[in-house]
Amino acid sequence: MKMNSAVEPLLLKAEEVAALMAISTRTLWRLVSVDSFPQPVRIGGSVRWRKSEIENWIASGCPRETDDQQ
Repeated sequence: MKMNSAVEPLLLKAEEVAALMAISTRTLWRLVSVDSFPQPVRIGGSVRWRKSEIENWIASGCPRETDDQQ
């Protein structure tokens, strides 16, 4: 059985999320600051977004308010 060596990341950088959404990183941070976008996960000094949360947010119609309370 041959496995695919390309693995999709589960966590995305701000630049990757912005590119996925076709917006600037500045616009991404604006959306985050007004709770209109899923909040990132902080791992040490890194900030990442769960790809599944971004995909679910898009699938639900990009709601203005998120239910994610941290």
